[in-house]
Amino acid sequence: MWQKHLNSQNIRGMSTQVLPTIDSSKLASLHPWFVTGFADGESSFCISIYKSDSIKIGWRIQASFQIGLHIKDQNLLESIKLFFGVGNIYIHGKDSIIYQVGSLKDLEIIIAHFDKYPLQTQKRADFELFKKIVEIIKNKNHTTFEGLQEIIGLKSSLNNGLPIAIKEAFPEIISAPRPLVVGQEIKDQNWLSGFVSAEGCFNVKINKYSSGGEQRESVILRFTITQNTRDEQLLRSLINYLDCGNVSSQPSQDIVNFIVTKYSDIVEKIIPFFSKYKIEGVKVLDFKDFCKIAELKKIQADKTSEGLIQIHEIKSGMNKSRLTNRISGIRQMSTLASIHLNNNLSIRHNSTLASNDCKIKPWFLTGFADAEGCFMINILKVPQMKIGWRVQPVFQIRLHAKDENLLKEIKAFFEDQGYLTKSNNNSVLYRVFSIEMLEKIINHFDKYPLQTQKRADFELFKSVVMMVKSKKHLSQDGLQEIINHRASLNNGLTLLLKESFPKSNPVARISSIENPQIPDPQWLAGFTAGEGSFSINVSNNSASKTGYLVSLRFQLSQHLRDEKLLKSFIDYFGCGQYYSLKGSQSRGDFVVTKLSDILNIIIPFYLNNPIIGLKAYDFQLWCKVSELMLKKEHLTLEGLEKIREIKAKINKYPSGSK
Repeated sequence: MWQKHLNSQNIRGMSTQVLPTIDSSKLASLHPWFVTGFADGESSFCISIYKSDSIKIGWRIQASFQIGLHIKDQNLLESIKLFFGVGNIYIHGKDSIIYQVGSLKDLEIIIAHFDKYPLQTQKRADFELFKKIVEIIKNKNHTTFEGLQEIIGLKSSLNNGLPIAIKEAFPEIISAPRPLVVGQEIKDQNWLSGFVSAEGCFNVKINKYSSGGEQRESVILRFTITQNTRDEQLLRSLINYLDCGNVSSQPSQDIVNFIVTKYSDIVEKIIPFFSKYKIEGVKVLDFKDFCKIAELKKIQADKTSEGLIQIHEIKSGMNKSRLTNRISGIRQMSTLASIHLNNNLSIRHNSTLASNDCKIKPWFLTGFADAEGCFMINILKVPQMKIGWRVQPVFQIRLHAKDENLLKEIKAFFEDQGYLTKSNNNSVLYRVFSIEMLEKIINHFDKYPLQTQKRADFELFKSVVMMVKSKKHLSQDGLQEIINHRASLNNGLTLLLKESFPKSNPVARISSIENPQIPDPQWLAGFTAGEGSFSINVSNNSASKTGYLVSLRFQLSQHLRDEKLLKSFIDYFGCGQYYSLKGSQSRGDFVVTKLSDILNIIIPFYLNNPIIGLKAYDFQLWCKVSELMLKKEHLTLEGLEKIREIKAKINKYPSGSK
């Protein structure tokens, strides 16, 4: 209820900065009754009265119709402005915006609408008082003392009444009677969708309880509409209208709630109604998540640990916790703002760790996924399901919690779909579950293919997603086929799956990539953001004047099965060496330590193809040491101390670099 923060007496202090207009083709076309329903929830009919020496009577009167919302609901407010065809949208405070109509000519359009499609809450009384005042102003009677007194009498019954300054200036004013609003009823289904877009809440509650000595959780879906107690009659009418729910009041807070928690009512009445009569604005995202959890409950996923994890993740992004970043140009990433190499190989730094140009490119994402992505097929035993098992494909990336902003960038790249979840081990997860979104992820990796042997996992994963999409996982033969694919994916089958499906026959993985190559410089930037290492070594050396030797090391590591890919880096960069570590580590390393190669090849490459994420912070520190080495400062004790201080910061990211 953003309008409650709007003070009609402070209208002069409102920002005059008008928001840029959004392309109308991208806006929703609103039903007239939807607009009335939404206005019943969020609008305000304001009369501002303030002293003015330039007015003969000494007081200026300004009537305005306002709707104030959070800035993330700009599209909805733009749609309302488009509907009326009048007014402007202004920035109002840090996170809110306001749609305002102030001219008498434009207010006639507003009044005509609410005469034809009347408000259903007690706000109709405010509208009737407002309409009388507008008529007085229109007839110029507000310029007379009698007209002014009449307006003040009407305003005293409007909204929150008169401010103290007006009461003191007009102590003899008698309040006008407030119009009665009776016989409230739902005139149209679209009114209700508009009202719920303003005042409704789609909430998920997770209760913990003990059963048989075990801690368990129950998931409850809750749909509520909240209003002032003066509109209790209207909320009670919803029980008959929707054929479900009940009403509870909270007298201490002067509010009343219409509530639906019965699962069958939610899935058979509430969800179908608002699927047909659409919610608009950011709240529609909550409704969609609400529906997702209802579907999970339908297949009893809430009875499994994996299903509960998924529900927790969906719930964590709903309502006030929803992750929405409207200012896409601001990126709180550790990126190197400026390093310049000239003919003398001097390096200039800018310590800024934020960049307006920090956006994920398609090949960068593929390179990063080659390093950090995971294609998973979760197969859970669910006795309540007909087949007895639940199949859930998941695309996942796990990073340190301080690299959450990089995952936000990846989430934004994938149309802001999926869920970010912080875990207890100081890490953050980005996960995508829905088949619809997984298809888009698959399309990305088909167009910008993985270059490591992880591509084999992707191809198996893709096959399973297609099987799930076609409902094959609901048959015994289809489930077995999925198990056979899972047996060749990542670490194979769990012990439970091996015991439950003893005749599983792992499908063949795709043959290894014979001639791996770097498809694009951005792929390598992404791969380095995942698997690269910029290290500074200070070792004892008796031959050195300081007794120490300083060296820089750039390294890319990967499993030995990607040996050919790592060796191809030597030709790609024209420098470096390859080392293999067999046995328990089974790792290959591409390494560059020669200072001239680092200065002439490695640093320029990553300046042109920036790393995104916290590893960019290491790269910046690494470059600072290379500059000191160019100046020969590493050969002095003072310079050596500077290098030690810089080295101590590697991999220890400041909180401000998140």
